[in-house]
Amino acid sequence: MTKRMLPVLASAAMLLASGNATADTLVVGNKGENTVSFIDLVNGREVARAPFGPAPHEVALAPDGRRVAVVAYGGEAIALFDAASRKLLTTITLPQGARPHGIVWHRNGRIYASAEGIDAMVVIERPEAGPDAKVTTISTRPAGTAPRAGSHMVVVDAGATRAWTANLRSGSVTLIDLVTAQPLREAMTGGGTEGIALSPDGRSLWVTARDTGQLMQLDPDSLAVRTRVAVGKVPLRVILSPDGRHAVTSNYGDGTISVVRTADARLVQTLQVPGGSASELVTLLFSANGKRLYAALTKTNRVAEFSFPDGRLIGQLAAGVQGDGLAIAPVQTRANPKP
Repeated sequence: MTKRMLPVLASAAMLLASGNATADTLVVGNKGENTVSFIDLVNGREVARAPFGPAPHEVALAPDGRRVAVVAYGGEAIALFDAASRKLLTTITLPQGARPHGIVWHRNGRIYASAEGIDAMVVIERPEAGPDAKVTTISTRPAGTAPRAGSHMVVVDAGATRAWTANLRSGSVTLIDLVTAQPLREAMTGGGTEGIALSPDGRSLWVTARDTGQLMQLDPDSLAVRTRVAVGKVPLRVILSPDGRHAVTSNYGDGTISVVRTADARLVQTLQVPGGSASELVTLLFSANGKRLYAALTKTNRVAEFSFPDGRLIGQLAAGVQGDGLAIAPVQTRANPKP
């Protein structure tokens, strides 16, 4: 019996005992084959694969937990899927050349996404309306700056009054006022600025610069750098644990995951993913309770699963070609009634 199967059997037993339960589904954007995978985290198996593209990438969970939004990084569309049926619900068309990447489905019901191809972010009201949704474009370039941003990832505060984008081409971060729909300021943070995460309390902004191999803690208002931490080679993403105690980076250049304690910005742990740098590690995702950490290994078409905070490798989940963007949807299940 494999290590991956032990928690699977325990979870299945709990499902049968309760009659009704929530079985988490891992949703993966497979950018290399234009599909979206749905993986049952109870048994570790892929249960469906739906077509969408070009280059489906980042994935965001709806506030109700029933739907997921997937961006077409190679085009100008966002698709909404039903998490339980794994069916395509509708598609939202963005401005030409948008190339959406980072995405947030806010608790206010709106979707916020970076539009890397046009140096902007988009705000989508009533996304469930699909073609009839209202799409607003906000420039991520403050007045007087040249087209160069390449806005790759985006985060939004709890009140949906401000957003921040990590700008890959310009090596910067832009602060956006969502009330006035205007960029407020930009700060240079290093070549290949890509990962970005906002602390749960909204008081710290964490950013990665892949050219310098650094994780930075910024003041969200002034964008001044408070601390710098050397992490692994070519850090692409940064996410925060649900309790806000750890910032975790995916290091593409050496196939490691750096775990930084946010209280003192200290590197406390380094995890090695299966295959090392050859696995092409990109996206990271925590489970809602923070006890599992998932890492997309795009070269090997797998998603590594770790327990957290001990960092033990539980196993690998099979996805599609170049699986990258990740989200977890809690899907309601019902056990078969007793005869």
